[in-house]
Amino acid sequence: MLLEGIDEILSQKPEFDWDSETQGLVLSSAYYTGIVSPFFGSALSRRFGPKNVIFIGLFIGGLSSMLVPTGARASVYVVVVLRLLMGFFLNLIVPATQDLWAYWAPVQDKAQLLAFTFTGYTIANIVAFAASGYLCTIPIDNGWPFIFYVFETCFGDERGFCVFQGGLTVLWCGLWLLTAHETPESHPSISQQELQHIARYRQGVDPGKQKAEIPWRCLLTSPPVWAFVVVSFCHFWNSSLLFSYLPTYMSTVLMFDVEQNGLLSSVPYIARFCGLFTWTYLSGALGKRISVTRVRKIVQTTGFLAAALLTVGIINTPVSQRTVHVVLIAGVTSCQCCTVAGALVTTLDMAPQFASVITALGTAGSVVAQMLSPLSTSYIIVDRTREQWNIAFYLTVGIYLFATTVFLIFGNGELQSWADNSRTVKTEEPNKGYLNSAYSSDTAPQSGPKEEKDVGPERTMTHS
Repeated sequence: MLLEGIDEILSQKPEFDWDSETQGLVLSSAYYTGIVSPFFGSALSRRFGPKNVIFIGLFIGGLSSMLVPTGARASVYVVVVLRLLMGFFLNLIVPATQDLWAYWAPVQDKAQLLAFTFTGYTIANIVAFAASGYLCTIPIDNGWPFIFYVFETCFGDERGFCVFQGGLTVLWCGLWLLTAHETPESHPSISQQELQHIARYRQGVDPGKQKAEIPWRCLLTSPPVWAFVVVSFCHFWNSSLLFSYLPTYMSTVLMFDVEQNGLLSSVPYIARFCGLFTWTYLSGALGKRISVTRVRKIVQTTGFLAAALLTVGIINTPVSQRTVHVVLIAGVTSCQCCTVAGALVTTLDMAPQFASVITALGTAGSVVAQMLSPLSTSYIIVDRTREQWNIAFYLTVGIYLFATTVFLIFGNGELQSWADNSRTVKTEEPNKGYLNSAYSSDTAPQSGPKEEKDVGPERTMTHS
């Protein structure tokens, strides 16, 4: 029934006959404001609180999505304006999210909690792609506007910034205002045991202190900060190439038909979903034995090197072995998401109270990468031959190796001296694992209530 409905829709004359230049303008417009909005998101989050910034970003982004069908029927330039708004307000969210985790995430749970957030993005992409076909078959108003009324998928990257906006987002915003709280201390129903646990194992922030001024000179000259930015740029360059051109590669090189192509294009999202759990589990297991910096570097390096090797495998696998190609592509996407448990967590490791500022730098870089990567790839695969695709894949291999080298040399997961806003806690007998070594005088989390006795080693309390 669904396929019959889709065939009927495809046989009809399209409601909008936009040329390729107009389509490119519409699709790319959201990225233009997305470059600068993360910095606004960080500043607004520090001033008005991350809860309010996330609400405003998603609410206005959702309303903008719902207005796209009406705007498209008025003028293509109205759609461009709406997507400029979407790009601006939706990119406020990621820096603000980091500010929330800075107060809510115990040191040993940062990677898992951040990965949990990105897992939601991945699930959203899978559900959105699956449901869009059904929404198009609704015999009302040509069907397609319901994609925007419920959620919108055109401006979706592998982080899923814009998936599940529209009507669902507007409804979600009400629940967000009722249930979200910016710090554990402000939550009305948190248990005392959970509050004590978070307070004791939290690192680098103190809700009782006024937020410090941003040390711009130290931040912008910090090698670990720029290592994070470089990895973010490289990660989204390669992921944008893969997710943007995967259907094209499937059809022009591997020669899958339309139905097979649609099904196989969802495989990377499923593989990414599984990979997130794998890398966060590995991160947690390693964290019990070695320092946080080593954990981050091992996870990031292993994932990117594996992705590079699998990409070389794609280059050297005959086109006739299509199943092997699909498996290798799935492996690349599952390995590539190591960044969530690797470099992306270091913003919360090295500077929790300035995590949104550093994340804004990385997000801006990632938006630039998402703009330039498809553009550069289009110049490489002009004729879409296997040889041209191999050039594009070799470029991704080089980017993986470059990012790995930079992070191995400059990456750091320890609390930086210029970012510490907490009291110092010294352990009497430090252990090997970062769950214990994180409480040394150099990387101490905020101390919690003294009466807690059920977790952690015995400590002596001193002021920085």
